[in-house]
Amino acid sequence: MNFLTSWLLSVIGTALLVALAEALIPDTKVREAGRLVGGLLLLVALLGPLIHLRGAELDFSVSEHLAETAQKEEEYRNAQNDTFSLLIKERCEAYIEAAAQEMGLEVHTRVALQESEEGIPQPSEVWLDIPYHASLSAQITQELGIAEQYQSWGTKETG
Repeated sequence: MNFLTSWLLSVIGTALLVALAEALIPDTKVREAGRLVGGLLLLVALLGPLIHLRGAELDFSVSEHLAETAQKEEEYRNAQNDTFSLLIKERCEAYIEAAAQEMGLEVHTRVALQESEEGIPQPSEVWLDIPYHASLSAQITQELGIAEQYQSWGTKETG
């Protein structure tokens, strides 16, 4: 019975405070906002027992929620960056292989990426399983920005 009495007193007290505040607020748009806030306070007072009864089940910790949200956001960002890096790597490898094929060469490549100052993955190194080919090397340098010293070839021959 003590629980019911305290709940009823909190509802009555909240209703009296809301009525008093409403009476003191002049007829303007502020009064409409005051009514809204008063209604919300009264609603909280009415639903208070539900919150207390299920308090163990309900977790209203904002800081924990924000930490979880930040963690999920970081996980999604990392997954997106990994996917983006993989896409760039695959496209660079495919570009080099297609360029080699146009020159009559068959090559398998492996491209390494490095993040730029802006955090964007860019091709930094390439390994090719064919002997050195000057035209292909020049195209890789010009189109992908991978300097010749970062190009590893199967063997060094001129072509």
